[in-house]
Amino acid sequence: MACRSDNPGKPVGATTANEPCAVADVVTVAGQEYPVSYSCLPASSSTLLATNVLLTTGSSMGCGLSDAVDGLAGTAVIPLPAWPEPTYPKFASGAAIALSVCRPATGNAVIDAAVGRPTATSARHALDSEWLGPNLPGP
Repeated sequence: MACRSDNPGKPVGATTANEPCAVADVVTVAGQEYPVSYSCLPASSSTLLATNVLLTTGSSMGCGLSDAVDGLAGTAVIPLPAWPEPTYPKFASGAAIALSVCRPATGNAVIDAAVGRPTATSARHALDSEWLGPNLPGP
């Protein structure tokens, strides 16, 4: 919790506004110094640092940001020997997963600037798999 710059002994927007604010450290963000405290409870609002991970063997929708590759394609393959052949194990080679990791803006410009949001990463990962038996429902 940041303490008021005009009165470092009182918190800003804290639920303990009438209590003293013990400054634990001073943090500098974008050239501005902020005294911070562990003794002050935060106000009811908070900032969520969400990260969305999207996986597909189809076409990735991406994150809609310029640093992600929208439309990156995965590849689905049929395990061999193919069904209805009942033999196991079955092997699949040449598959690929399209991956988009989306880190949206938090809505707080200071936090977004400090942690580099919004941003995204896209990648394509090749994989091989072995199917050891049929995927049957439990009892």
